[in-house]
Amino acid sequence: MGNAFLQLGAMAAIRRAKPDSIAYFLNGNNIDMPVRFRTTVFKKLGLNVFGDDLSRVHTNRLNVADYASPDYVVLSGSWLCDKYIKDFGDALRTFQKNGSKLIFCGVSGFDYDKNEINVARKLLTELKPYALISRDSTTFLNYADLFEKSYEGIDVGFFIDDYYRIMPPMKSGYNVYCFDKIAIPSELKVNDKTVIAHHSLEGVRQDSFRYPRTLWSELPDDYLAVYSHALEMHSDRVHACLPVLIFGGKAQMYCDTPRANLFKEVGCEGINKHLVSLNEKITKEKKEKQAIFLSELLK
Repeated sequence: MGNAFLQLGAMAAIRRAKPDSIAYFLNGNNIDMPVRFRTTVFKKLGLNVFGDDLSRVHTNRLNVADYASPDYVVLSGSWLCDKYIKDFGDALRTFQKNGSKLIFCGVSGFDYDKNEINVARKLLTELKPYALISRDSTTFLNYADLFEKSYEGIDVGFFIDDYYRIMPPMKSGYNVYCFDKIAIPSELKVNDKTVIAHHSLEGVRQDSFRYPRTLWSELPDDYLAVYSHALEMHSDRVHACLPVLIFGGKAQMYCDTPRANLFKEVGCEGINKHLVSLNEKITKEKKEKQAIFLSELLK
């Protein structure tokens, strides 16, 4: 679900930067189906869950780059992680061969380790892509030299409020707990002022559906309707915290990930230790400057 917020935010950023642009969502097949879902499907079909049959799924998936040649391809999220680079490298090569300019907009890696950086730098050196808009300073320092144009920016999820208008009237005065990787921490008490949310049911560590007011949906707007009125978000997911912050609530993360560096860019240092609020002035200024840079790229 966090990826949906990213794509909607990226589309909003593009439309702010160039209102007359015609932009489309394009995406390839999932890199990986969740293991439990894959096991069920493959067994029904008599296929090997982890062997050659899985490899064939990857090899034979449709490459959207063979069916489209846009002027620009805008990529947002953890596109500089080694997994994405390896699995979508051919698609990026094809887009570029067909004349598309690659814009990595609001991107970073995933683990930020030496192997990931080496893998990403190798492909970027080959591609010599058009533009980078990083979502944290570490990413900018690691990759800015490999692009024709580079800008130290913010995560495009911070443009989600350009996409979504808060739905009135809504019940308010509640906190949201969104934990998909760990159990709800014992210090967080579930009561009638609590909404439980999940972005994915893969890896969930507790039976949250024993609680009333549990949210799981395929529609990002369902989450945005709830998150935009929340007082607080407590979560182990970066992009569960982000929309609550952008709509004026507070958030705290309960896991250590270098991807959380994106919060430092908008004045939210310490989000792993305590509740934080967005610095609205900094965020507004950075969004405006990033939109201007993006508009210059899309001329």
